[in-house]
Order: sequence, then structure tokens, then C-alpha cells
Amino acid sequence: MTYELQKLQNFLEPILRTKKTLSPKRKHAFDQSKFEESIRSFNLGKEDWKSIEDFLISIVESIEFNFPHNIFLDIDYLSFEVINQCNSKDTVFLEELNLKKEKLISIFELFGKDSKIKFRYIHDFIYGFDWLKWMLEKRNPMENQSPYGNDFLNYISSRGSELVLLIDQNDNKYPNLMEEFRNPFLFSRTPIEEEKLHRVLQEIDSLPISSWDIYAIPKFDKNYSSIRTKTAQSLGITQNHQSGSHKI
Repeated sequence: MTYELQKLQNFLEPILRTKKTLSPKRKHAFDQSKFEESIRSFNLGKEDWKSIEDFLISIVESIEFNFPHNIFLDIDYLSFEVINQCNSKDTVFLEELNLKKEKLISIFELFGKDSKIKFRYIHDFIYGFDWLKWMLEKRNPMENQSPYGNDFLNYISSRGSELVLLIDQNDNKYPNLMEEFRNPFLFSRTPIEEEKLHRVLQEIDSLPISSWDIYAIPKFDKNYSSIRTKTAQSLGITQNHQSGSHKI
């Protein structure tokens, strides 16, 4: 198969051999063929395609570096949603895409392995649990609902900075854990348990975003975070006793 984004295909090939997907129809994460087909109607120029390629390579590189233990790499929806937003007639495509890339990478660095927050996975961001909390509790009615719109990204950046301040103060809910990966949830998130839980959540249609689907419709009709905790309990997943565990 010949790809428009051949450099991207060559870059992703060895990575996708090791990363998993929650798609019930594919064995590997990210369907590049479908992604390219979906954006051809955007009337993109040669420089636009190069910029998209650079964007996706940079995003995956950042995820791989900041979250090396990440299990799933379902970035189909994120990729399409960002390109679709940047293709708006009200934006300058190349400038907007570059700004989005910088914003996403800064978020990954803020929450990743070398940060004070030090989360192990990016699953909560990709599958929409972070976005769900914002939609149900934090979003201003005038703000855009998109999981990768600037309103939500600005919120998650601000929230990350707040967490760093709490960690510096050795807060009860967000203590300084030194070298240990942080898990504020009440259930364990070892790789085996994390994969098991997310596969069941996919099977019972209880993920806020079906991120392997470029045309996914993000859902906030239920408290999927609460469903996740109850599902973890029903599966017998170990309770998390790490200092600061408190979240459903």
C-alpha cells in the first residue's frame, strides 16, 4: 500500500508492533489508511501534508518518551479531530496545527515520567476520562466541548500546574512520591490490570471516547469514571494502597 504520509508510515511501523488497540476490528493501533482517506476531502496542499506528518510523528514521539509504559496507542480520533479543527475556514492551517502540537506536547511533558506528577499512562487523556470530568464538573457553558479544543487543553494544562503546586506542598491527595509512578485512583493500575479493565470497558461500551474510531462521538451521558471504578471492583482488581489514592 502506498501512503501519502510515507515517512509517517515508516516511523510508525516498528512502534505499532508493540502497542495495542481497543478496536474490536483491528489488531494494531492507528489505521493510517483510513485516516488519510478521511482528510483527503480537506483540499490540503503539499506543505499541509508535510505539516500533518510532522505533527503526528512529534505527537507519537512525545507519547513514547513521556509515557514509555503506555499500553494502547489509539490516536485515530485525536489525529482526525485536531486536523479537522485546524482546517476550519477561520484558522490558518499550518499555524494552528503547530500551536496545537506545542500545546499537546507541553501537556504530555507536564504529566509524564519526568514530571513531578509522573503518571504512567496517557489512557485517561486519550479515552476521554479527563475530558469527562471537565464536561461534568468544570466546563463553562460557553466553552467548546471538543476533547482536543483549546478550552479543554487550557483547562488540563492549568490543572496540571495546580497538581505540581500541591505536590510541592506534599498534599495529602497529591504527595511527593519521588521515583514512584503516581496512581491517585482507588484501584490498581499495573499493566495487566490496566489492560484487563480497559478491554472490559470497551466491551460494555463504557469509555467516554472510542479513540480508535476517527468518527467517534465523545460521550458524557453517564459518569463513566464511576462505572470504571465499579467495573474494577467487579473484576477483582487489587485495591490501590498508594499514598494519596482517593479518586473514583
